[in-house]
Amino acid sequence: MSENREIGNECIEEASKILGISVEEAQASFGSWMNETFPDMWDMVGKTIDGLDDDDYNDFADMFVCANRPTGGGGGSGEEWVGAFIGFDRRIDLMKRKREMAIDIATADLSGAINNGFTYNGNKTGIGRAFTADGVWRAEHSAGTFVSTVASDTTPDWVIPLNEKLSICMLKPDNTPQRASALKSVWAFHGNFKDKFLEEGPITIAVEGAFEAAKHDWKLWAPVTIKGKFDEEGWKGSGATLTVSSPNAEYGLDWVPEGKKRETCEKLFQPDQYLTTTGECAVNVKDLLQHHLDNRRESYVDRNGVQRYDGALVAVVGGVMDINHEGRETEWDPTGRDYYLSISTQVLRRENPNARIGIKVGGLLKENHNGLSVLKGGEWVPFAKGSRIWVVGRTDSYMNQDGDEVVSIQAQGIYAIPHKSIPARKPSEDSNDLGNLSGFGVGGDL
Repeated sequence: MSENREIGNECIEEASKILGISVEEAQASFGSWMNETFPDMWDMVGKTIDGLDDDDYNDFADMFVCANRPTGGGGGSGEEWVGAFIGFDRRIDLMKRKREMAIDIATADLSGAINNGFTYNGNKTGIGRAFTADGVWRAEHSAGTFVSTVASDTTPDWVIPLNEKLSICMLKPDNTPQRASALKSVWAFHGNFKDKFLEEGPITIAVEGAFEAAKHDWKLWAPVTIKGKFDEEGWKGSGATLTVSSPNAEYGLDWVPEGKKRETCEKLFQPDQYLTTTGECAVNVKDLLQHHLDNRRESYVDRNGVQRYDGALVAVVGGVMDINHEGRETEWDPTGRDYYLSISTQVLRRENPNARIGIKVGGLLKENHNGLSVLKGGEWVPFAKGSRIWVVGRTDSYMNQDGDEVVSIQAQGIYAIPHKSIPARKPSEDSNDLGNLSGFGVGGDL
């Protein structure tokens, strides 16, 4: 079994059990499903499983399992989960670095790129010139020309524009094009299997949006029913993960029987109440640094030999001490801007009146999920200093100018409690002053 195709092979085995057939029959069924569901892709790889590259094989085999798993109705494929999204982590393109490398090489020397290709993660990848002729897309490569079945009035997912006149594509070993992007979104979700929620209560897991779901923005803080494939361990032990391929979701509490249970759930799903049920994630801000140090996971060693960590997912509550609604320009955020605020509590300030927790807020959280706003009278308005908010996010730490380790949070979700929040009519100089953040968010080395 190829290690690079292990996930796909496991999916085929799982499908054979679901369908009650042999692995060989499941492979044939997978081929028939590909031919019916993704005919262009299936034609492009020669109508063989071996023609799929490792990533495509793993992805499509996973989709095949989800499509064949018994389910209870609409809203996508897989096992039904109910609960609420409590945070949006990030949206990433798994092909970005590889695609950018292809662009750089082709821009510098297109002929050389076509003749020689390039090596990425130890694997050889070809480069072709993508163009249209005789009504279809084609790819010119070192050994000839690949002719697709994609009409010239549409753009296939493997075309990479270099400029207005020239496009390229990345090629598999058989000189057929490979897709240029592979989006994935990551969310924090608090819920449970539909048939377990009322008895066992919610647990906090990661939701990964794939394929169509990767581009979709679900609502935060609203009760929802979704479907996906659950993995208790997650990729390389990263933690419980639900992979969702369809953006379809059903919002509301129709899955709860009417009566006292419905009334109880309506109260439970009030965000400021619901977040108190996040168990180990719900941390007092005074304990946040120690919680971070005790629960962070080794991630990687950077180019300078420094060990980097993935912080713990936490849910904390506090009063807003500093906030800047204008943000700052940055090349590292997909919106081009990021934002900062800080929170504190009386318990945190007992030893140090200026003690606070810095919160990093991404542009997408602000723009798409009202990260710096509160719902007042049916309208979202910016909240000001003094507002009481819940913050869901991952912890991080840095050394301040005094040599002390300081904990911060990269926010995934911010819920401003409506009756405990102050609308910001116009940001003042004082509200935009982040001078008390000990170097956090003011251009220092974080």
